[in-house]
Amino acid sequence: MIEIDDIMREDGGLRFILSRYPDANEKKAFKVRGEEKTASARMKCLEDGVYVVTDFGSDSKPRNAIAICELEDRVDYGTAIKTVAAFYGVVPEKQALPKPDVESRPAGPEEPEGYFDFEEKEFDLHELLTIYSRYAWEALGANDDKRIDNGRKNLHYYRWKCLKSFTKTKKDEKTGKLVTRKISSNERFPIFMIDEGKFKKIYKPKDDKKYRFQYEPEGNYEKDYIHGLDQHRKFLIDLNAKADQDYDKADEEGKEEKRKDAKLQEIIICSGGSDAVNVAALGFKVIWMNSETAFLRPELYRELMKMADAVYLLNDIDPTGIKATHNTCMHYLELRGVFLPDSLREKRDQRGNPCKDVRDYLKYYNQSAFRRLLSTSYPYQFWDVEQAVDAKTGKVKYKYGRPMMEFKPNPLRIYNFLHRNGFSRLKWESANDGKIFVRAENNIVRVVNESDLRDFINDFLEERMESEDLRNTFYRATSGTLANQSLANLPFKDLDFQNYGQDYQYYFFDKKTWKVTAKAIEEVKQSESECYVWQDKVMRPTVKVNREERPVKVEILPDMFRVKHMPNGKYDIDILDNDCIFFNYLIQTCRIHWRREWEERIDIMTRLNKTQQAEYFEGSFMSPEEAKRIMAVRTPKEIADYKEKHQFDIAGPLLTMAEQEEQKQHLVNRLFVIGYVLHRYKFASRPWVVYSMDGKLAEDGESHGGTGKSILTKAIKKFLKVTPLPGTGDAINENDFVFEKVKEDTDLVLIDDMDSYVRFRKFYEPATSDWVINRKGRESNVLDFQRSPKIWMNSNFGDRYTEPSDIRRKIYTVFSDWYHEDDGSGEYNGSHSPKIEFGVQNILEDVSEVQCLKFYNLMIQCVKFYLSCEDKIDPPLDNVNRRNLLSEMGENFHNWAEVYFHPASGNLNQNVVRTDAQESYWADSRAKGTPQLFKKKMQAWCRYNGYELNPSDLIDKQGRIMYNNKECFHVRTPKPATNSDIPF
Repeated sequence: MIEIDDIMREDGGLRFILSRYPDANEKKAFKVRGEEKTASARMKCLEDGVYVVTDFGSDSKPRNAIAICELEDRVDYGTAIKTVAAFYGVVPEKQALPKPDVESRPAGPEEPEGYFDFEEKEFDLHELLTIYSRYAWEALGANDDKRIDNGRKNLHYYRWKCLKSFTKTKKDEKTGKLVTRKISSNERFPIFMIDEGKFKKIYKPKDDKKYRFQYEPEGNYEKDYIHGLDQHRKFLIDLNAKADQDYDKADEEGKEEKRKDAKLQEIIICSGGSDAVNVAALGFKVIWMNSETAFLRPELYRELMKMADAVYLLNDIDPTGIKATHNTCMHYLELRGVFLPDSLREKRDQRGNPCKDVRDYLKYYNQSAFRRLLSTSYPYQFWDVEQAVDAKTGKVKYKYGRPMMEFKPNPLRIYNFLHRNGFSRLKWESANDGKIFVRAENNIVRVVNESDLRDFINDFLEERMESEDLRNTFYRATSGTLANQSLANLPFKDLDFQNYGQDYQYYFFDKKTWKVTAKAIEEVKQSESECYVWQDKVMRPTVKVNREERPVKVEILPDMFRVKHMPNGKYDIDILDNDCIFFNYLIQTCRIHWRREWEERIDIMTRLNKTQQAEYFEGSFMSPEEAKRIMAVRTPKEIADYKEKHQFDIAGPLLTMAEQEEQKQHLVNRLFVIGYVLHRYKFASRPWVVYSMDGKLAEDGESHGGTGKSILTKAIKKFLKVTPLPGTGDAINENDFVFEKVKEDTDLVLIDDMDSYVRFRKFYEPATSDWVINRKGRESNVLDFQRSPKIWMNSNFGDRYTEPSDIRRKIYTVFSDWYHEDDGSGEYNGSHSPKIEFGVQNILEDVSEVQCLKFYNLMIQCVKFYLSCEDKIDPPLDNVNRRNLLSEMGENFHNWAEVYFHPASGNLNQNVVRTDAQESYWADSRAKGTPQLFKKKMQAWCRYNGYELNPSDLIDKQGRIMYNNKECFHVRTPKPATNSDIPF
């Protein structure tokens, strides 16, 4: 038995609750239904440590993890407790798995190798209930006695037997001697057998999947054998024999109708024996093949169509079954494909897997529901055929001596045919009429128009080489059945494009799909993702060879880096692949101290004399080991060797340990940010806008740029659908429609080259809650938080918005000025660019197949790294904060304050009348602002210089410094330049 206490022992069910309700927390209400506007659910921890969620917008009942599983998966309690137990890895310790009774003995003289025998028994109630689902069982009769009797008759008709035991003789693998084993059934381990005479199929429903079926004689079965077909043939022979007798007795008027051969009303082709006998219990004739994917042979199809008025194909609704049904129906157009409802997949079987077959279906849907399902299972033939009749005479028309046939489009079957071939309408709020036409093929979706649908039908008829009259019928149908307004009758389909979750992300290539988790990157079948992807989001890596695009063969490469979280809270990184161009580009953009390494220290032993060297080492507070590394580079050859060896080194030996750590931290942050953006899942606790900025301190207030930020966002565009926004404050701040190009399939909103006047508050709501999209001339629509895009900002300026409410919505990533343009001002000794460094025009396009493959692997490995992280990884923030403070105060204020509070001014460590300082600044800048803005700039300037504004020991209860009834500012330096205790 599985005990609830064992399940709840780890965390009271919290982790499972969060897997279903990612926004659940104990502090505030959250949403559990996507359509609700107001969060109405709350979570709390009970005294016994068990977490419960109460949805006050519904029934207000507190539910633990198991009850939530019952509700959300729509399963019974037993299935729910197994599902939650499997989630936590809890398995019953005492309850043994069902096993048969086994007896072994040396083989007798009449028991050669391969000897097989069995002992039959009648089906008991518990064995029948193992076979029949709930509503199949109920359909067998009004009470259990009738159900037992009819259930046995049904199984006997299809040659099922219940075994008391079976005996098998085989060689013992260890001794090589013949051993006979008798396998006996018991109440917990029933054994059944389908006896087809020349071969027998043993079915052990409680055994492991790989041992569940076996054939006797071993391996001797007909691959194309059709179970049930012989019985139906005999049934019809007997039926027609009786009809012949009735014909002889009938009068002349009745003989015309009775002359026709008797036919079954329907035959249903099922995917397996268990499914088949359950459907047969509902009163239908069934057959099944030995494999769900076995193709229906033409001769068998023709025979079935003669035997029955309608032939149905009923497979599972897993990807394999759906594909098999569709392909068969596309070949045999009069065959009726039965597709179980998608809602069945939302339920779980006893093993916790999604339900998929008709046995599962009959646990929840009754006989009437199944008959309705059959009635809406239409053949793929989308036209009706009648003999053409002359309208005046009423006589049959002839052409070339043959009766002419008249073809009429069947609208309902046309819509069914198109729908089964992936065409549907999709609700799309950003479209003019709120919908679009799409086609999904192998889970890949593209937008289509009405002409695409008509072309598909006409191309299909042409490929099948259908008759001229039939094809002309549909060419003429463009003004009727296939007209635009008529095609609006295509069914809506709810396509799930969410190819990500809290702990995974799928990436779709042209012919491969990768699943990324914190532990691994693995290739999976596209169908396993059970989600859809837009065609333009399927990645197709190519390289240019002789000016032609050549596809790159995609494969998973070994890890290219390894990150370690150190005890001091910082991160260390090992570069495992030094030959990836894009990785080396990323490294260069994180070398914040490159000038110290490549310009200041690399030639220090030749440029400075010994006295200057000693002064340099002393002033730099280097350890003896660090100084020793610098002194090791002395000669021009050693300098050249160093540059070659450490060209792409994030931790070059000429840097101090602190500098190496800082650069590594920048690189780890960069990889983390890439992974964060490429993982489409949005945590409410991680509402970050990426703010990508230059690391160089520029006190002139100018925009420099050219550091490689745009190269990274161009790389991200290869993975995500990006909607760009203008980067100026004028275009964003007062524009109510600035987001109107953001659509349901947008993955990332990019503000490139953003100036310092864009108000970050404009992005508060999009970052942390549902995103309201205002559109000109139309109603606004709302993107749910979880499906709305993330945001990336590239700026050459510092960040002016650094209030706590701003900071919690941001994650910074900082670019060094390794890549720069020498403008001749003397600031740099030359230019650095990816083109010069890597010898290619474009490091994302003009590379080899190997480099292209490494690029895609590196980016996806960043996602793997991000998924493994529990905490936010910021870059080193000292320079970031200083640059932001410069931006916050502005160039004019900085220049004014540097003079007004110069050590020689007498205004440091001194009470200064606030209005005097304000008037001085306003006069200097020739612009007037509010007292609040002036104080904010004062605070930024003091923090920038490490000064203290209005020390706590000088302020009154209102937080002010008053002197002679005037409010004052007091700027205290770490080492007072004057006596701060002296008043005015």
